[in-house]
Amino acid sequence: MAELLKNKYQIDVAEKISKMICEVHPTFDSEGFVEHVQQGYDQLELMARGRKIAAALKVFLPDDFKPAVAILLASLDSHVEHGDKNSMASFMFMPHTIYVTENGLDDFDTSMQAHYQLTQKLGGFLHFSLSR
Repeated sequence: MAELLKNKYQIDVAEKISKMICEVHPTFDSEGFVEHVQQGYDQLELMARGRKIAAALKVFLPDDFKPAVAILLASLDSHVEHGDKNSMASFMFMPHTIYVTENGLDDFDTSMQAHYQLTQKLGGFLHFSLSR
């Protein structure tokens, strides 16, 4: 029987996202973020794990949506290794897209620009994964 996809989406995803954010926003509470995500994480299914990380982003990023999204988008070009050599790479930014979707309803332009940039990033990973 094949391994469940959620089992490949471990807490290391939150750790990598945290490191990526810290590269562009050094005051980000990396330890608090990961501890927040870890609570009950193992019992969650794949999409719930993505939502859990997105909810933690809401808690630990600035309250103002525009600066928070600017930090997230800046972190996309981080030098932190995010596993772009495997099929799970396209899931790395799932929490980012959930965060924008759930928190950007009052700022259409910022949300659409963020989704555009995330889609471009995801497209690169998907192309790499599918071309292997």
